[in-house]
Amino acid sequence: MWLFKVTISLCAILAWIISYPSTAKSQTVEEKLCVASAAQNLPNIPGLSITASRTTAGATDTEAAKTLVGSFRGDLLKLAELLEAQFHIYVDLRLLAQWQKIDPIDARQMLVEKLVPKIKNTFLVEIDVRAAAQPMTFTFICAWGEGTSPFVVSLGVSR
Repeated sequence: MWLFKVTISLCAILAWIISYPSTAKSQTVEEKLCVASAAQNLPNIPGLSITASRTTAGATDTEAAKTLVGSFRGDLLKLAELLEAQFHIYVDLRLLAQWQKIDPIDARQMLVEKLVPKIKNTFLVEIDVRAAAQPMTFTFICAWGEGTSPFVVSLGVSR
C-alpha cells in the first residue's frame, strides 16, 4: 500500500514539475543567429572561451540605426554600399558623388533616415568570455532587415 502512495506522490510531483512554467526564455532563431554572428566578431585571443551569452530586446529602430551608422569607422561611401547590400537601401549615386562635399554628420544623418524604415528587429547581444584568466563581457548590437542576415556591430567590452 505504501508503495502505491509513493508512486502516486512521485507522479504528482513530476506532473507539477512538467506543468510549472519555465523561467528560462527560449531564444528565437533570429536571436540565435545574432549570438552566432556576434561570436564571430569576438577578438582573436588565444585561449578565449565563451562562458555564456544572452540577448535582450534592442533599442528603438532610430537608436539602433544611429548606433550602426555612428559606429562605422571609415569611408562613408563604403558604409552606404554596405547598408545598401545588407538592408536594401537605395542611395542615389548623384548624392554619393556629392557626399565628398557634405558635412560627414549630415551624411550620416541621411543614412540613419534611410536605414530606420528598413530595420525589422534589433537585439543587444552580450557574450561572456574568459581570456587571459580574466572574465569579461562583450556587447553587440544586432539588427535585421527584411530577408537579410543579421548585421552585427560591436559596442565593446561592457564588464
